[in-house]
Amino acid sequence: MGMAARAESKGRRRGRPNSKETFSSNGAEFFKVFLPNVTSHHLMIPPDFVKKCHRIIKERVTLKDTNGKKWHVDVEKTPKGSVFLKNGWQSFVAHHCLTPGDFLLFHYDGHYSFIVKIFGTNGCKKEPPPTTTHVKIEPEI
Repeated sequence: MGMAARAESKGRRRGRPNSKETFSSNGAEFFKVFLPNVTSHHLMIPPDFVKKCHRIIKERVTLKDTNGKKWHVDVEKTPKGSVFLKNGWQSFVAHHCLTPGDFLLFHYDGHYSFIVKIFGTNGCKKEPPPTTTHVKIEPEI
């Protein structure tokens, strides 16, 4: 066994993670499957994500869709340590017309903000609805 292999082996025996096992919140991701009876009013952030990224989850986060539209969403922490997206989440759900089985990928992009990509049950990315623009229609004379 070479010197480098022995050093790496010793590090693991002492409980130190090797460099491949370290975690950075930059670019951290998690996914959720949309289930209306469970996730339409609030969304639980996976406990392991919370443990690893507790510094990036504050009282309010921003969700951005792939069009760049933003939703400010309140974060609620329970006494047992669970963390939920609450107020503002319902608006995100309604705007994107989420349906049972939609797959949501949350990508942390810094400054308490997540880009959310949505995939339908067909496995393809769902495009966000276009932002609505109000057009004033003049009555004909």
